[in-house]
Amino acid sequence: PLLATMGDAMDVDDKKEAPKAVAEAETKAEEAPLTPAQALAAAASLVVRAVQGKEAFTMQRALRATVVARRAGHLTKEHVGAFAAASVPEGAPIKAALDKALPKGDASMEGGNEGGKGAGAGGDAGAAPAAPLPESEAYATLCGVMALLDGGDVEGARALAMAAVGWLQASVNRRTMDVLSARLYFYYSLAHEKLGRLAEIRPTLLALHRSATVRHDGPGAEMLLNLLLRNYLHFSLYDQAEKLRSQAQAVAGEQGSGQQLCRYLYYLGRVRAVALEYSEAKDCLQQALRKGPQSGALGFRAACNKWLLVVQLLLGEVPERSTFRQQGLQNALAPYYDLAAAVRDGDVKAFEAAAARHADVFRRDRLHNLVVRLHRTVLRTGLRNLNLAYSRISIADAAAKLGLGSADAADAEFIVAKVIRDGGIEATIDRATGTIVSKEVAGVYETAEPQAAFHSRVAFCLNLHNDAVKAMRYPQDAYKAKLEKLEHHRFDDDDIVELDDDDMFDM
Repeated sequence: PLLATMGDAMDVDDKKEAPKAVAEAETKAEEAPLTPAQALAAAASLVVRAVQGKEAFTMQRALRATVVARRAGHLTKEHVGAFAAASVPEGAPIKAALDKALPKGDASMEGGNEGGKGAGAGGDAGAAPAAPLPESEAYATLCGVMALLDGGDVEGARALAMAAVGWLQASVNRRTMDVLSARLYFYYSLAHEKLGRLAEIRPTLLALHRSATVRHDGPGAEMLLNLLLRNYLHFSLYDQAEKLRSQAQAVAGEQGSGQQLCRYLYYLGRVRAVALEYSEAKDCLQQALRKGPQSGALGFRAACNKWLLVVQLLLGEVPERSTFRQQGLQNALAPYYDLAAAVRDGDVKAFEAAAARHADVFRRDRLHNLVVRLHRTVLRTGLRNLNLAYSRISIADAAAKLGLGSADAADAEFIVAKVIRDGGIEATIDRATGTIVSKEVAGVYETAEPQAAFHSRVAFCLNLHNDAVKAMRYPQDAYKAKLEKLEHHRFDDDDIVELDDDDMFDM
């Protein structure tokens, strides 16, 4: 009996160890690097799951898995060509364009899920529906466009993207296709932008945006609105961009993509800045930076910081020094540091030298017109410094100290009068003696400046709270369980009446 007991105990231990060994083997298999074919097959299986379950979140997982495969170098033309040949059936509308743009690859690349490694990323990669899905064809096309762009074949990517957009526009109207179609629209515009042919696709983008709005295609409408704004701003068509923005439905971050909201706020900030609405432009650009990635995305962060710095200078604010010391952005923001230093000191000559030295950079960043407007800000800052230093100074001496040229020196009195009228300095002009008489400067707490600063901070906290509440996610149909529980414990009116009668008889 003792031996039997020991044998049973060993059997139990073996049964306990068996699941652990299986779990460890599966974990090692999932951690093992995927081959290109397995990575694409795993992402494609997520696309199938998203369509079958109508889950937008699973579709986003498939796109994130594709980004990981792209960074790992798996999206080459050969691998994507083999994947497209295996996943897109003959007779599909996009099949001819894929065969023309991508090489078919060899048969060894088509084995997508040997060993079960692909299933670890997103379920059963080998399971496929009986009928081919348009979403699978669109995903293969998206991978093909990205592979062609990464390989430097921009013209081939443009042709394939045009064929895909034509197919989507003509015959596809499925809500499970919205996320994939939005990505295809993005690369369609990117390929034309790289070739310098953005103006050609503007009518197509407008037609696609109209169709997406009518079909309640949220991801597509958001993407197309941003692409149209980028298209207009590329050609400095700010009036058309503002008209489109005022008529189109704004991007809603709490329901849509946070990335699209950041881009929308950036474009809106640029439009507001050119339209002289500096306070609104500053708010939009600050929100774009706060909602955007805090690491990486150096191109977006650099562009957004450049516009924000110039807008802050136009508002008379001095940017913080830490802004110019952000990791990876020091070289990109160096010209704007020279500009901010000149504006802070009110030195007209230093400002003109910095503007001339970095003129090509400002034109490339499309900020040259705003930099020209900063000349008035420099004069206002210089006059403020003189107002604090002198109780009375002649207009001619003020013009000389500011370093005004001969043309501006003749109009110095009018420049000073405008600064006084705008509230830049507290002074009066004595025209009899040709001097600027400074008024006694009151304490800062006797002005409305502390109130304005406190109001801006409270408004920021309230906006942050509202955005956090809107971004919260609630489980679907969670209230139904509570309703069922209430229904189960609720008494009917007749039962209550009967209970009252019984109580009366008991009394």
